[in-house]
Amino acid sequence: MGINLEHQLGELNGQLKALIPTLSGMENRLREAEAKAAGAEARYEALRNEFDQYKTETGNTIGIPSVLIVEDEPLLLMLAAETMRDAGYSVLEAGEGKSALSILETNPDIDLLLSDIKMPGMNGYQLAAAGLALRPDLKVLLMTGYAQDPVPRQMKDAGVRVLYKPFDIDRLPAVAGEILKGKTV
Repeated sequence: MGINLEHQLGELNGQLKALIPTLSGMENRLREAEAKAAGAEARYEALRNEFDQYKTETGNTIGIPSVLIVEDEPLLLMLAAETMRDAGYSVLEAGEGKSALSILETNPDIDLLLSDIKMPGMNGYQLAAAGLALRPDLKVLLMTGYAQDPVPRQMKDAGVRVLYKPFDIDRLPAVAGEILKGKTV
């Protein structure tokens, strides 16, 4: 019986020696995974800080930029709204200036007013002026197909940007993002 036990201990010793490289490799992979996790945690913290700063600067508590799009042409309104939604924006829509002004009055979390200029009734300049009177920190991007019409000085002084039609609709979210970040377009 002593020989059998010795034999079994020898086999067990051999199996343990065979496992040592495997265990060592697992330990190395575990250390690599821990390092990756620490890197991911650092990236998460940086993003979280950026998000918190965005919320503080914009007053937007949910972190998704909110855009009010005003366009009297239903097809253009639908296209602009879908493009902005697809890019991750929260979108409210209005077909004319008076409705848009009501939306601005009841939704203080709107970050950007995106409006056509030439509309029946209240035009885009009038809407922008009224919106800025309500909320001086409101970002405004106006759209127009009339490149020959000069932008009023009051709009330029308020930092209102104008995007001239036709433009690549896929550019719209990027331009909006630059305006929201305070960059000049």
